[in-house]
Amino acid sequence: MSKIILFIISFTLLLSCSGKLTPRHYKSPEKFTGGFNDFKLNLEQNGQLELLIETSIEESQNEAGATWSTRQKRVTGNWTLKNQTIKCNFNEPKDSIDMIFKGSPIETFVESELIRFNDKLDTVYIYGIPCIEADKGEN
Repeated sequence: MSKIILFIISFTLLLSCSGKLTPRHYKSPEKFTGGFNDFKLNLEQNGQLELLIETSIEESQNEAGATWSTRQKRVTGNWTLKNQTIKCNFNEPKDSIDMIFKGSPIETFVESELIRFNDKLDTVYIYGIPCIEADKGEN
């Protein structure tokens, strides 16, 4: 009987410490990216995540101006919430994700952490760029 009670208490503690997964969606405001980059992070209730990165790369320049192209990267993975801390695990290594910035004027982004949340969890820093919590429709 005492083993059953101990199991129930342990299981209850485990559930209460793991935190409840509620969907969260983050987006980079244009004022921080100049319109040349876009970062989005979607954390779904089922523990899945999706990171979307878009960056503009200058392809060529002539008298008429610069020709730009857009690169996009979509990365999936999973996330957990424990003790008010969000932990993200991606299905690709960081150096693979970093390749989107290869040859771009902002190639130094890769020196920053890929993901870091503030204490309130209302802002995530993706490569050092603040992305604020938004409705999924805004994302």
